[in-house]
Amino acid sequence: MQQLQKEIMSIIENRKKDTITYFNPIGFWGERLEVPHSGAISALLNPHDEWYCIKAEYKTLFLEKFISLISEELDIELSYDLDKIEIISESPTEGEIDEKNGFIDIEIIINEDTSIIIENKIKAKLSPGQLAKYYYQHEAKNKHIVYLSLNGDAPTAESLVFGKKSLPKEVNICCLGYSDIANWLEDCLKEIKIDEKYEPLRQGVKLYLDTVYNNIGDDRSIRSLYKKVYQEILTVVDS
Repeated sequence: MQQLQKEIMSIIENRKKDTITYFNPIGFWGERLEVPHSGAISALLNPHDEWYCIKAEYKTLFLEKFISLISEELDIELSYDLDKIEIISESPTEGEIDEKNGFIDIEIIINEDTSIIIENKIKAKLSPGQLAKYYYQHEAKNKHIVYLSLNGDAPTAESLVFGKKSLPKEVNICCLGYSDIANWLEDCLKEIKIDEKYEPLRQGVKLYLDTVYNNIGDDRSIRSLYKKVYQEILTVVDS
């Protein structure tokens, strides 16, 4: 029995390195959650930024899967050239008289005619006319709007009317929740080889994924860790 206890404790000690930690290096908790989350998502989407070397052969993986998700949700086909796509964080918009200028949280410029506008809200509410304003002020001919919120909520009716202009009825809004972001990250992780040279990328994505789980109250990371420990203990007991 003592030997069995030692082996079980050894398993637990070895698994300590896998402990889930909800880190907060750049303000993932607090009042303005959208800013760090938008920055993290933009960095993963961007095939041309400083993460280029870390992502290596996976530099386009996150972008391709994200565009595939948007295409499926909106039931459209988006053709694109990965070398020409631009990812912009905090793209400025003009405010009306007595109104502050705003920012589009994330913009994916497919080409000069097509853009995906992503508005990210977690603990904040959409402003009256916000989505309609982004639509009408944007120069692209084909504009696709993604409303990302904690629970995948539909936008408010007030956000779809800018001045006397309503968002055209033919414009479909893609409503995503952070559970969709978690699934997107999980899907990407499955594609990344378990290899020492890709470990910084894998660990970076895992850390952000755990933070997303924490924000949406999803305990699947912890359950996954418990399952591993349980299976290893059963193996020792059975032997």
